[in-house]
Amino acid sequence: MQCARLEGAIQQLQVNFASAHQKHKTEAIKMEDTSKTLEQDLHDSRKHLEIVKDDLSCRVDDIHRLEIELKSSREECEQKKDEVSLLL
Repeated sequence: MQCARLEGAIQQLQVNFASAHQKHKTEAIKMEDTSKTLEQDLHDSRKHLEIVKDDLSCRVDDIHRLEIELKSSREECEQKKDEVSLLL
């Protein structure tokens, strides 16, 4: 009788172990999928960041170019104004 009870307990432990093992296996697969998704998101974010940085760099270059053009135009306007003042 005690032997049958012990065999039953062993069987229950085996079932519990198999269930826990399957649960952990499923959880590990989910974590691997999540990890892959996060790695892909990180890769995509870095790629996007590089594109944004390049775009920003181009815009900064454009601003500097326009500032130079604006300064030159102001100087030309001042020269024209001085020329007109001399004629009057």
